[in-house]
Parts: sequence; structure tokens; C-alpha cells
Amino acid sequence: MGPTNTLDSDYDGYAECVKTDFDPDVVFVTQLMAYFLKLLILVVSIIKGRISA
Repeated sequence: MGPTNTLDSDYDGYAECVKTDFDPDVVFVTQLMAYFLKLLILVVSIIKGRISA
């Protein structure tokens, strides 16, 4: 954890963490991680110019 416990600050260009509230009776953490990794791969592909947005 960083020096504060708040999400209220100016955007610095980085998105190294995502706060997520979820119901484990509805979705498993492994499913959330799979969605996150798919999105990350998509974003990296767009940035590298492999696909268009």
C-alpha cells in the first residue's frame, strides 16, 4: 500500500492498480484476473500498433 489510502488525486499517467469490489459468490478472483489480463493484452497491442482501437 502506498502512503495514502485514497483514490482522490491527480492522474499521473500510470494505472498499475485497480480497486475492485466484487461478490465472490458471483465471480471468482481467477475470473477477474482473466478479464484483467485479456484487457491488458488488448491495450498493449493497441499501444504497439498491432491492432487499431
